Amino acid sequence: SDFGRLLPMSVAVDREGHVFVADPDNARVQVFGPDGAYQTTIGGAWGPAPGQMRGPVGLAVDQLGNVLIADRDNQRILKVAPGVPSWTQVNVNGFADRDNGIVLSLGRFGGLLYAGTDNRNGAQLWRMNSAGAWSSVTTNGFGDRSNGGINTLVEFNTQLYAGTWNWNTAANASNGGQVLRSPDGVTWQRVVPNGFGDPTNGEVFRFVVFGNGLYASTWSYTGAHGGEIWRSASGNTGDWSRVVANGFGDAGNFVIGSFA
Repeated sequence: SDFGRLLPMSVAVDREGHVFVADPDNARVQVFGPDGAYQTTIGGAWGPAPGQMRGPVGLAVDQLGNVLIADRDNQRILKVAPGVPSWTQVNVNGFADRDNGIVLSLGRFGGLLYAGTDNRNGAQLWRMNSAGAWSSVTTNGFGDRSNGGINTLVEFNTQLYAGTWNWNTAANASNGGQVLRSPDGVTWQRVVPNGFGDPTNGEVFRFVVFGNGLYASTWSYTGAHGGEIWRSASGNTGDWSRVVANGFGDAGNFVIGSFA
């Protein structure tokens, strides 16, 4: 089921030269560019639901660029419209790692674009250069694989900050979200461990820079209290104060989801 391997059953080509290959044993259609480079996958999960397939064996492309897929064992034909008008795909499936199920955050720093992922093997951080090429910054949760996702990225005081969710699955208990920062996007320092001293703050969920300060919100996992907001004038370890507790007085507000 690797991205570059397949059992081809049928091939179709669109007007732009994209090559679509039916791969029935992997319940998917692989898409390659005119240069033969892998671009993306249609399907990939075995089943009858939308987006799933069971034995795609035939392909055709119509004049509008829609892909028609003969989905044999589901006894149906699927019609797929790849892409979105005026949008261009700039990365390959999860940066070529299928465990990057979600790109959780995007941030700009030093003229480069950064992307943080959710990954069961430890969150990954990628950055794109001016030529559009991606390179990995970290692939193991900044050295802590229980940092499963990078929820938020922001520049503050000439440094790039990252907020994580952290869940110790072996113990089935939160270690608390973390805040990390970097002066160059490569070398990282942990400035807030353990959910601001409360491991039930399982996620540092959002950042915003406001009034010469950095604000961070949390997601409280256990229901013991609501989401919190913390603030720092410097971003340094030990220089954070809680300005909102317990979901603004309502524990049902378990996550502070956004700032504006």
